[in-house]
Amino acid sequence: MKYTLLILLGILALYSCKKSNSDNVQRSVSLKTIVVYNPTAATYRTLNIQTFDYGSDGRLLSYTDKAIDSIVSGGVAGVSYETRIFAFSYSGSANLPDSYSLTDSNYNSSASNLMVLHEKAGFVYDAQNRLTADTFDIPNSTSSLYAYSGDTVLFMEKIPGSPLPIHGLPLMIIENGNLARSYGKIYTYSSVPNPLQNTAIARTYAPIFYGGLIGISPSYGLPVDFISRGLPSSLNDGQGNIARFNWTTDSKGRVIQGTATNLYPFDPGLNGTVYITFNY
Repeated sequence: MKYTLLILLGILALYSCKKSNSDNVQRSVSLKTIVVYNPTAATYRTLNIQTFDYGSDGRLLSYTDKAIDSIVSGGVAGVSYETRIFAFSYSGSANLPDSYSLTDSNYNSSASNLMVLHEKAGFVYDAQNRLTADTFDIPNSTSSLYAYSGDTVLFMEKIPGSPLPIHGLPLMIIENGNLARSYGKIYTYSSVPNPLQNTAIARTYAPIFYGGLIGISPSYGLPVDFISRGLPSSLNDGQGNIARFNWTTDSKGRVIQGTATNLYPFDPGLNGTVYITFNY
């Protein structure tokens, strides 16, 4: 099971924020890692580490997602992990990445097997610098397309050989500066500031973290969110199940840790308290 941090993204021309752009960027750049740990199951432990590397100019250079699963079965211990490194490339004077390269490493100790995948995707923007497409360098691969309607970002896929993209699905719906809905999930928010909020990313290529990155999904309710002003207080999965979040801040008002409950209502073996740590 993979857990990817993700409290969520967007690129909306009408996106507004009471903080200044420099405040948003500084808040985001100061965050180094987010660690999510689920110790619930007797035979299964999961650890997810999200790492953000910024340049001196505040541009996001790379995003790393590492998921580690520790398993004890039949008295035999094992471990598996997946590490995905997304390195963003910039050219010209614009602060927009024109592509990213992915290195995806999978390891399973029971099989002593290491698999490494390398891929690259290019970005296309509209006149407002909003991401409209990302295309992989793999022959006959599916392309991700994005369209904008008010405070809604639509996600579509272009299948090789098909003249038209698959009908657009609401990828993100923004309300009051926060991501209110995504993939049928409904979020409510606390007053605790989101340490990832970054206006420069939110208005441009943030949707890539929702629809474009291979395998990325907000499976534990905390996706990579460069948009929202606050951290969530609850998550409704659209089927009546509600997860709750609680956050602790330091003397500077920065969130340093949190807990989440009822994230896995359909899996009692995993549905305990999940612990989240923020490092600056």
